[in-house]
Amino acid sequence: MTILRFKHALILSAALLTISSKVAAQNNSSLSAMAVPSLNVTMNSSGQAIVTAAAINSGSSTATSCGSVTLSLLKDGAPADTVSIIGNEYYNGDINTLDGPTLTAPANSVFIQVNFASYGIPLASSNGYTINPGCHAANSQSYVESRLLGRNTASFADIDVYEVFGDPCGGQRKQLIVTASSAMSEVVFTTTGPHTVTLIATDACGNISTAATTSINVLPADSNPSLSLDDQLRLEPSADASGRIYSLVSKTRPSGFEVDEDGVARTGTYRHGDGTTFELVRNQLIIRGSRAPHAVKILH
Repeated sequence: MTILRFKHALILSAALLTISSKVAAQNNSSLSAMAVPSLNVTMNSSGQAIVTAAAINSGSSTATSCGSVTLSLLKDGAPADTVSIIGNEYYNGDINTLDGPTLTAPANSVFIQVNFASYGIPLASSNGYTINPGCHAANSQSYVESRLLGRNTASFADIDVYEVFGDPCGGQRKQLIVTASSAMSEVVFTTTGPHTVTLIATDACGNISTAATTSINVLPADSNPSLSLDDQLRLEPSADASGRIYSLVSKTRPSGFEVDEDGVARTGTYRHGDGTTFELVRNQLIIRGSRAPHAVKILH
C-alpha cells in the first residue's frame, strides 16, 4: 500500500494567496500585438512561401515590465503543435512532488495557449481529459500558464505540490495533466491562393496579446515580384491611400539593398521620406506603405 505524506498544512492559505497575487500582477503588464492587414508572398523555387512574424508585425510591443516580447504566428488559424503530458505525484522523502512533466515546443516556437491543466485526478474523455469536480486544484490553469506561456520549454518536476496547489482530495495519489499549443516565429505555405496568419505576442510572465488576422495571398513562383542578386525591380505606386505591401524574395541571402539607385547599401530597416518602409529579413525584403514608384536593388 502506498502512503502519501503531506507537510506545511498551516501555510496552505498563504501559499494560494501568493500565487493568485502573482498571476494578477502578471496580467497588469502592458502588451500589444499589432499586424499588417494583408501581405502578398511569392513562392520560392522549392514551392514554399515563407511568412515571418517580423514581416507581419506592425508596431507590436517589443518589451514589457516582464522583459522582451516574443512574436509568433498561427497558420490558417491553427497552432504549430499541441502536446499533452502527465506528471505523477510521489513523496521524495521530504515533500510531495511530481516526477515531471517537462513540456517542450518545436524549435523556433513558444507556447501560446494552455488548452487544459488540472492537478488532481482528471477524468479521461474521448477528447482528452476533463476536470474532476471532486479532485481538482482551482489554480491549476493560472499556475501552468504563468510557467509556460511565452516559453519554448518548462518543467514541473520537483515542485512542492502541496505549497503550490494545496490538497484537493486528501490521501489520494494525484497527477498534473497539461495540454498546451505552440506557435512558430515563421510559417510555410505550399499552396497558392488565400491564407491567413495571426500574430501573437507573449512575454516572460505569460501575458499574451493576439492581433487581428492578416490575409495572406500566396503567388506562384513565376509571378514575381522576386529578385536575384544585383537585379533591379521597379515597384508601381499604390492605387489607394493605404499603400501597397510587397514581399520581395531573393534566391540567396543578400547583404543589403539599395533604393532608387542612390548608391547607399542598407541593412535592417529603412524609412523613405515618402513614408515607405523597407525591411530586410533574411532573404526577404518587406516593403510597406508604398504610395510612390521605387526602384529596388538587392546587393551581394
